[in-house]
Amino acid sequence: MNFNQFPIVRTFSYAEYFAFCENLVVENSNSGPKQTEALTNFTKLNVSRMKRVYKTVQPEASRVESLRGKLVSRWVVITESWCGDAAQSLPALARLAEAIPEVKFDIVLRDENPELIDAFLTNGGRSIPKALFMDANGEILHHWGPRPQVLQEAFLAEHNAGIPHEQSVLMMQDWYNNDKGANVAQEILALIG
Repeated sequence: MNFNQFPIVRTFSYAEYFAFCENLVVENSNSGPKQTEALTNFTKLNVSRMKRVYKTVQPEASRVESLRGKLVSRWVVITESWCGDAAQSLPALARLAEAIPEVKFDIVLRDENPELIDAFLTNGGRSIPKALFMDANGEILHHWGPRPQVLQEAFLAEHNAGIPHEQSVLMMQDWYNNDKGANVAQEILALIG
């Protein structure tokens, strides 16, 4: 599948996306067509999460160096400002991309690009974030998301056991707080390495 076949509305660098989210906080808003107090509050929370994770995540230099010269030359992450998983994963992905100068790193909004997200559904849903890894011609070689595999398995186990969603969200937040982006970086390095 080629990324260039999708009509992309706009792209953000990580810095542009972070500024976009900060501006949403100032405007007391959130990305996407659905505007709610809850989504706005998640956007506010996610700005502080992204700031924290970006400061703490440090990709393993030797593993990052092994990616130089690989076929993957562009990374695109599909997300929205209110997504808690994205707030934990985006900074780790951005740090990895920064460590590989030949990688172009972009972020696109899910709800502005329905054709793109619909090509990468998770169990039939538009789960985010989704990271796409492609070659210089736009061929999508790998994709990842919406969260690290070990966390996804724990989430699905709780869901299947009938645990309330709010309780699963707390479990995932604790996991992310302890992990500090390390698992995201490891999975991406293994996926494209």
